[in-house]
Amino acid sequence: MDTPNPQDSQIPSQYLGQMKKSAIANTGNAYNYNIEGGLHQHYPTPSTPWIPPQMLPLRAQSFVGREEDLAWLLQHMKNGTAGTTLAICGPGGMGKTALAAEALHQLIDQEDGLVRFPDGVFYHSFYASPSLSIVFEELARVFGEQSVGDPRRVTLRALSRRRALLVFDGVEVLENTLPLWELGGRNVVIVISRRQSDAPNLAHYLDLQLLSLEQGIALVQKIAQSRAADRESVASLVQAIGGYPLALQLIGSYLASRGEEVTEYLEQFEADRLHVLEQPELSQGEHQYLSVQLVLQHTYDSLSSREQQLLALTGMFALAPFPQELVQPILNLPMHQVRQALGALVNLSLLRRPEQSYEVSHPLVHTFAMKHLSSQGNDTSSSEATLITTWQKRFLSTLATHFKQNDPYDQIALALWQPHVLHLLTANYLTTEQLPRAAHLFNEVGIDTTKQGKYAEAEPLYLRALAIYEQQLGSDHPNTASSLNNLATLYRTQGKYAEAEPLLKRALTIREQQLRSDHPDTATNLNNLAGLYYEQGKYAEAEPLYLRALAIREQQLGTDHPDTATSLNNLAALYHAQGKYVEAEPLYLRALAIREQQRGTDHPDTATSLNNLADLYRTQSKYAEAEPLLKRALAIREQQLEALHPDTATSLNNLAALYRTQGKYAEAEPLLKRALAIREQQLGSDHPDTATSFNNLAQLYHAQGKYAEAEPLLKRALAIYEQQLGPDHPDTATSLNDLAQLNHAQGKYAEAEPLLKRALAIYEQQLGPDHPDTATSLNNLATLYHMQSKYVEAELLFQRALTIREQQLGATHPDTATSLNNLAALYYEQSKFAEAEPLLKRALAIYDQQWGATHPITQNVYKNYVTLLKILEHDTN
Repeated sequence: MDTPNPQDSQIPSQYLGQMKKSAIANTGNAYNYNIEGGLHQHYPTPSTPWIPPQMLPLRAQSFVGREEDLAWLLQHMKNGTAGTTLAICGPGGMGKTALAAEALHQLIDQEDGLVRFPDGVFYHSFYASPSLSIVFEELARVFGEQSVGDPRRVTLRALSRRRALLVFDGVEVLENTLPLWELGGRNVVIVISRRQSDAPNLAHYLDLQLLSLEQGIALVQKIAQSRAADRESVASLVQAIGGYPLALQLIGSYLASRGEEVTEYLEQFEADRLHVLEQPELSQGEHQYLSVQLVLQHTYDSLSSREQQLLALTGMFALAPFPQELVQPILNLPMHQVRQALGALVNLSLLRRPEQSYEVSHPLVHTFAMKHLSSQGNDTSSSEATLITTWQKRFLSTLATHFKQNDPYDQIALALWQPHVLHLLTANYLTTEQLPRAAHLFNEVGIDTTKQGKYAEAEPLYLRALAIYEQQLGSDHPNTASSLNNLATLYRTQGKYAEAEPLLKRALTIREQQLRSDHPDTATNLNNLAGLYYEQGKYAEAEPLYLRALAIREQQLGTDHPDTATSLNNLAALYHAQGKYVEAEPLYLRALAIREQQRGTDHPDTATSLNNLADLYRTQSKYAEAEPLLKRALAIREQQLEALHPDTATSLNNLAALYRTQGKYAEAEPLLKRALAIREQQLGSDHPDTATSFNNLAQLYHAQGKYAEAEPLLKRALAIYEQQLGPDHPDTATSLNDLAQLNHAQGKYAEAEPLLKRALAIYEQQLGPDHPDTATSLNNLATLYHMQSKYVEAELLFQRALTIREQQLGATHPDTATSLNNLAALYYEQSKFAEAEPLLKRALAIYDQQWGATHPITQNVYKNYVTLLKILEHDTN
């Protein structure tokens, strides 16, 4: 008698991790910002071909000369040895970035330019954020992995399978550039620095020199046009400047914008130069004061008062693009006047305008603006100092208002505004009154940053907020508890449970002590600590915390509050995981109703409720009810969170689980592959959710008999679970069970038995002796004994599994049918046909009702039943 592959009917145990990863709603801070599920950066969907990045610095509008330098750089980029690190060095204002930009654009414009770099070009400037962790995280995302764990290690892994050109600008701000050199491998690295010591060797080092007289004349005349027609005056000016490209660029733009003749400019410049030479304290370094500094000061003096204020204001920003909407509230001017001032600075090459934003044109211009801002602010009695203090307050307020109102999933807005918040982390002008407001801002931006998977950028925001609160408000203040909670949320998102737990416990203690035991913020911490226990499979510890949080929220916030829905959802998820389906369903339904009413029918929180309710129905074999909910949840997430969001991966996985349960393997496989691609890219190859995707895809291959494809995926999943969740976690048990089932299917009984016994011990200890997953383990171990003709041992386990399933899942559940079928098969092997017949008949009725007559398992059981009836008929005759 053929026994159905028991793995075909063990769907609930194979997908234990999936509902949990999306079900738990984690409240982000004391202001009840709900973070639900994993939230990460988005990139093009895996269903489309991967597009190599072409991240380039802006091309200089007026690039002249440098023919030899340009040829050298292009030659080494196209024909140099893989793993080479090239260095472009020279003082600030020498045109290093402009040279690199020109070479990169020419390389891409060539028909075969990127043949050597099929994985594209990556450019990053450290002037905006001097952090190796942040650039490693960005590298990992761009090249295929989310930086979970050590960003440096993950980046090296991501780049090991790529051949790209990596360009790092402003590396002189780093204390240690060696990690950048290590990124070579199959790639070519270019570092741009003012320090010659950043060049790894002389063979690959370009020491950029001043422009020649002819090149300088050509540059000024190209920009200034007719205003630089007097070649002799231009030549005198170039000689006085010393050939610094930045200074000549500024001069040319000044002449063109102001309509001034070069002879007038030369006369004024000579006077300014003589003045500086007569004051030794000002002439510290020929380059800084006799060229760029003098030119910048001359340009600044020509500005209107409003334009001068705007330039000084940019010194408050990070050296990164900024929107005009950041400027207008600070200057408190009509928007048309702000645009006029911005346009004037662009025309003078003090600013440039990439796309719809603006940015300071050069680090030396930014330094100049910061010095003016600082010098004006130091004279506390002056009106300028008062104005700057007002700007600082407005700057902080404008950032806070933006992030309060902005969509946290908006990647473009975050990339544009966040650098200026990070710049505030080191600001030394914040007053005692402003520091707590800044800490609140850091927390809010940290939440948005965490949602988009930029963990390296989120951590310093949370740490700085925590430090401010501890210093300004005390270690036991409720706001300190908020920061502890947020930092713990980040660590939990990264799977760093050991780091998260003490922070959450400390936050809970503070809130219980300083607020009260039934305060909504106390409920927040109860919820989050319970969520941490839930993810670790510590259900007994989680339930009382969830119940207490729900009671507080219903009492303090109301029965229809979104946070009450969060608690209902989480408690339902816990019951779902424990097999308490009757208790779970009304909680899920109530949470869904609240969210549709309070959040809207297309909100991500509503999608989470739809997903979780559908998964409950799938577990109960209510497939017709589950499928439309899962499809609706997937549509919401793709629309609201974009197609490469980890929550989208959860929806893909769960819809695939439904199809696999129904035997629709062709529909399930592309969904599982897409979910795996998202998780590898967004969460990293060692994340538990990625392990779940490996496991689930392996189970699909197992069901199709593709054992060679399944085994390495199962082993990889098991290694991740053991490392990240621990050897006694229920997900580890699931993985052990699945690997054992694969060995069983291949007749490797000796390898399967210890895995099954270990899985059973974990389930009994962590979930309880009557849990449906414990029944699954009993069933699978019994099936193994059956195949080895150990009938006595098998019967006891089959009977125990059947009892659990009838009690916990119901008399018509497919898993109950599996137990009936397998016990019947055992009796058949022992020629106990009369005992087998009613069991098999009942199993067939369940399968036919739940899965339909055409399902492979239904057909297999039907064939077995017909065979059994013929034997009974023959015996009767």
